[in-house]
Amino acid sequence: MTISMPKKEPAMLLSKVPDSELYYTIGEAAKMIGSTVKTVRHYDEVGLLKPTKYTEGGHRLYTTADIWRLELIVMLRYLDFGIEDIRHMMSDDTQVAEALDWQIEALAIKMSTLQNMITILKEAKQHHSSKDSLNYIHQLMDTITTSTKQKNQYIADKIKETKLFADTPPEWEDSVLFLFNKYIVKDHKKTARQTFAWNELKKLINDLQFIMEFKESTFPFIQSNPKFDVEVWKSNLEMRLLRLQAAIEQHAAPNSPVVQAIVMEAAMMMQSSEEQLLDKRAYLRQYAQLALRPRPELMKRFDRLCMIINPEWRTLLQADKLLLQGIQWMVDHLEDDDK
Repeated sequence: MTISMPKKEPAMLLSKVPDSELYYTIGEAAKMIGSTVKTVRHYDEVGLLKPTKYTEGGHRLYTTADIWRLELIVMLRYLDFGIEDIRHMMSDDTQVAEALDWQIEALAIKMSTLQNMITILKEAKQHHSSKDSLNYIHQLMDTITTSTKQKNQYIADKIKETKLFADTPPEWEDSVLFLFNKYIVKDHKKTARQTFAWNELKKLINDLQFIMEFKESTFPFIQSNPKFDVEVWKSNLEMRLLRLQAAIEQHAAPNSPVVQAIVMEAAMMMQSSEEQLLDKRAYLRQYAQLALRPRPELMKRFDRLCMIINPEWRTLLQADKLLLQGIQWMVDHLEDDDK
């Protein structure tokens, strides 16, 4: 769907009018942002922006602050942000800079995809008959798409080539392949955009700096517990993800009992010694120090590409974010107890 840039009323300077003095009907609000009543009502229904007030008859009334937010939503939609992305930005669940990076990546992939599709169509047009053109498109798409089996083999070969797990127990290689297979090279029909995102991901995996960042982000957890059972880890990861998803759907806060229970279980699973069990508080701080380290830039790009390849990766990131927020609350709580 193409979204046209809104046409605003030039005489209306919203910032000049105090929020408490004026209310506008949904029709007036729609006109002021250059949109339609149907669109403004939709933003209410999907939870993007609810009006500040209702009349006794149940009609929506908007303040100037509401209208400023409506203008922002319309602008973000014009920039091709999705409803879910905007919801997170408006609720401060996502840092604006991070959201912009995601969108820049998505649009860059989209541009590359469109340019490549134009090239394919132009080349197909050179074939004289309709049948020849369609056969050419089919053959060409076969050459640029990659099967799930080929992707899995590519990842496995790359792990061996880079000696990614040279300093860790060999069974941890299976854990990475498990994550790639479940969330990245999952077997389902791919769009052209997902195909080109995969090609970009392949380039990233070949970047030695990315390999270094991947090791620095992942291996401290592995090295802190070399005897950890990988099959147990995979099973618990799946269960924890389901519980975090349920917590997100329930709008559970990081300090809620359900999230804090998940945090404690995740931390305790990484314990590797009797000493850590005896000094639980010190260990929790150590766990938090590992978990709360800033995510490196190339790892962020890895996440953005994975979200294009498989939208389920976003769910994984949202669950991980709630877990990290719960860890941060836990650490702050421990520090308060020490005072």
